[in-house]
Amino acid sequence: NDTFYTTTIRRLTSVPDSDYDPIVVIRLMHFLLGADFRPSADILMAVYVVTFVAGLLAFIGLRTNLSLFVFALGNLYMTGYWYSLLPIHHPEALMTIALFSLALSPSGKALSLDALWRRHQISFKGIRDEISNAIHETSSFARWPLLLMMWLLSVMYLDAALSKLGRGGGGIEWLNGYTLQYVLLEDGLAKNSELGVLLGQQHTLALWLSWITMIFEGTFFTTLIFPVLALIYIPLGIGLHAGMCVTGIACFWQYLALYLVFLPAFAIWIPKLLSLPRRLVTANKRTSDKGDIRGRRAAAPPVGGAGSG
Repeated sequence: NDTFYTTTIRRLTSVPDSDYDPIVVIRLMHFLLGADFRPSADILMAVYVVTFVAGLLAFIGLRTNLSLFVFALGNLYMTGYWYSLLPIHHPEALMTIALFSLALSPSGKALSLDALWRRHQISFKGIRDEISNAIHETSSFARWPLLLMMWLLSVMYLDAALSKLGRGGGGIEWLNGYTLQYVLLEDGLAKNSELGVLLGQQHTLALWLSWITMIFEGTFFTTLIFPVLALIYIPLGIGLHAGMCVTGIACFWQYLALYLVFLPAFAIWIPKLLSLPRRLVTANKRTSDKGDIRGRRAAAPPVGGAGSG
């Protein structure tokens, strides 16, 4: 039985050569094979299988960095070939950068088969302790891929907001609700999305969504300054992207996957916020105790009594 990928590959390779216009990255990869080289379906399937296996090896942490590099390279090739035949879109760009940044980071230094192999002297009984210790391992090079993707996401969203406000995006009129209504109706009809068509007829809802989207995209960078804001922006972003997909506008699932770079902020701030009431109660009790002590001291008679001396 044909899978989705074999069907897609056969469909792509059936496109006439006259419609095949390799983008720059594909021309560079085909440099030694000639400018006119076009891979067959068998070659593309082999690339897909190698990429898939490399992704599995990277996931379990076996030869992590090498596996990640092969996985990133395979994804770049398959995406590049896809866009040599179809109109270019932007969602895959950030994911490709993320994969290569992970390949250059110490990704396999903690929870991976590579890490366990480096500690092969331990017994099976000690594996649990080793995993526990690995969770707390640190590296000065471990954070830069996360920060890179946070910055790129922020720049991407800010660029999207500015593009909407520019002449090509409709300018300030993008916020009147009617522009989003038009987009919902157009994409809903083109993609047979009944929900998109239904929402496209609700002007008040479209007005609110226009402002929420603009504020979200234009201020997402504040998560870099105040990481605690990720607890607000990430759930909101998930909701916005899921809504865009179900209404037929666009599905940017890559961005939802990249939101994982904000997990450290959740791990740090959720426990702090959950413990805030308890800490406030403790602080109020200490303040109250100090007030009682001062009150008792003020009410106490002088040492020696009033008639001493």
